[in-house]
Amino acid sequence: MGKMETTLDDKLPAFQKYLLEKNLAPAKNVPFYAHWVSRFLDYARRNEFSALEYQEAAV
Repeated sequence: MGKMETTLDDKLPAFQKYLLEKNLAPAKNVPFYAHWVSRFLDYARRNEFSALEYQEAAV
């Protein structure tokens, strides 16, 4: 799993630093959160709407 860890650690380094500085997530989970935020931002760009306009349908 070493390759995956280095890949995840490279995603959104400023966001990861922010999460760590504010103690918003355990250090071991920070790369995971950055990965999913990165995926959401890619999704938002592909669908041509800003992250602020995104509204998920309630279930």
